[in-house]
Amino acid sequence: MPTAPGVALFEGIEIRVADLTGFFYKRWFLRVPTEALVLPMLVGEEGNQRTTKRINTLPPPGMHRLRRPGGGSELLDLREYRPGDPPKTIAWKASARRDMLITKEFENDVPVRCTLFLDTSNAMRLGEPGDTPLAYASGLSATLAQAIASNRDIVGVCLFDEQNTQRMKPARTRIHTMQMLRTFAESAALQPEFTLTDQPLLQRLSLSLAHELYPELVAKPVNSRPFGLFWIPLLDSRAKWLLLIPMAFVYSLFTSTGLNTFIQIINDIVRPQSPEDLVPFIIVGLIVLSMPLVLTGLFWLIFGLRGFLPPRSRILAERKRLAALFCGLDGDNPSGLERYIHDDEFFNARANRFLADHRSLPPPALLDDDGNYRFLGASKAEVLCDAILRSVGTAKDNELYVILADLVELNAEQLEPVLKAVRAARGRHHQVMILLPWPVDLPDNPDEEKPDRDLTIKRLIEDNLYNSYRGKFDRTRTALIRSGASVLKFYKGDAVRLILQRIEQVRHARIRR
Repeated sequence: MPTAPGVALFEGIEIRVADLTGFFYKRWFLRVPTEALVLPMLVGEEGNQRTTKRINTLPPPGMHRLRRPGGGSELLDLREYRPGDPPKTIAWKASARRDMLITKEFENDVPVRCTLFLDTSNAMRLGEPGDTPLAYASGLSATLAQAIASNRDIVGVCLFDEQNTQRMKPARTRIHTMQMLRTFAESAALQPEFTLTDQPLLQRLSLSLAHELYPELVAKPVNSRPFGLFWIPLLDSRAKWLLLIPMAFVYSLFTSTGLNTFIQIINDIVRPQSPEDLVPFIIVGLIVLSMPLVLTGLFWLIFGLRGFLPPRSRILAERKRLAALFCGLDGDNPSGLERYIHDDEFFNARANRFLADHRSLPPPALLDDDGNYRFLGASKAEVLCDAILRSVGTAKDNELYVILADLVELNAEQLEPVLKAVRAARGRHHQVMILLPWPVDLPDNPDEEKPDRDLTIKRLIEDNLYNSYRGKFDRTRTALIRSGASVLKFYKGDAVRLILQRIEQVRHARIRR
């Protein structure tokens, strides 16, 4: 049973048949590829967070959420009594002070708009399927969206990564809610975009997956290995310049100097004394003349037979099987088979796509060759800034922006666009709340969890990782709080009710300047 939102991939059914003694065995794999969308959990009581009026004071000027008079519960203004006003709206204390009837006007009960900004960059996709920060953030976003919708408020979604954004306009219908849940489920199933460059590992993983899912297409009767496949052509290699040596030797004999030297060498070998020695003289001359050609032929034979020896023969046989499989799946012509065998980049690209389609890519390395974090994604700060400013530009009233993004690894310069957008939103009296993910395998406070731990190398490494990440997290949180945002961190399996209570406090908070 899936425990996290995403996409469940069912490749098919594997059938194994064998007799009781084990002499006969047969395996089939019936391919029925099906993708099932696992929607986030529907919210029950946790979503029913309808709150009451917390304070009974007038908000500062210009800070009204809903500036039109209506039948709400928040006090909007005081005015003179008009005939026909209900008696319950009369402000008796104000009327006594002014010696005239004063009527209270309340805010219109119009829903508040809330926009969820979900980070779908590669940094959020790292981890096992269903156990990634993006999966937790998607589940939390779905819970928040349902809770906000249950309060009769309007909620929208904005997905962003390093390059693009995907927006869903705020709405409150059931169809809109199901579309949001579907969007969150599809986002939770995203995998990090990277290319595996280790060709032996790539070929081994692809062949293992092909034997498991496509046994009928990689079987020997169907996907055989021709004998001439393993021959290494000499003219296709860099050693083909060696053929010029015997040609230069034979060409040198046609000159007068070379011919005299050749005859002198044969005379020294045979030493003819009579006409009967002419036959051995000719035979030795032919042998010496054909010696370079014989050596060239022997070199050509040894060079070509090297392809039949392991490990090249095994690697080439596996690659031919995968090439035939890829051509069969894509419907390519025989020229594609030769390209897969001889073009390494073309083969690596198709093998990566083959593993990605079947959710079988290994976890990527977090550090590149220079020791830098591979999935920093500094450009997503600019994308998030543009998305927030676009929402602020189209807003008609005070709104709530909830941002679930991984911004810890960004330095001060890279984080500046986000701070700029938050300050712009706060300047327009919007509420901004940012939820930062905390790594699953990193404890919140290792000293409090295990205070009596022994001093080992593992503990030193864990403490170093904790102190490093904690320092970056505190630096990012301090910068965001100074810009006017409320910052929280969320874990795997975090209590949603606590986050909803904090969001309600942010939604009902009033700024006093």
